[in-house]
Amino acid sequence: MSKPEFWPAFCQLAETYEEQGRTREDRIREVVGLFSQMPPMAQRQVVDSTLKLSAEMHDVYAAILKAAHASEQTGQWGVVWPQ
Repeated sequence: MSKPEFWPAFCQLAETYEEQGRTREDRIREVVGLFSQMPPMAQRQVVDSTLKLSAEMHDVYAAILKAAHASEQTGQWGVVWPQ
């Protein structure tokens, strides 16, 4: 995936997840149902991917929030790498 494609794909993942149900519980029930229909090898890959994302997402959120705040302060929406 090219760098320009990363954020649109990231946002699409969030939107796709939200489309799985009206409430958090509905979404979880739906994705677990979809997961249960997958072959075991694919399930292992999903488990690994979910672990990677869940372990780092808090830090990613904090870093992009800091970058967004810095961009707002300077009036320039651009790349601001977290320190």
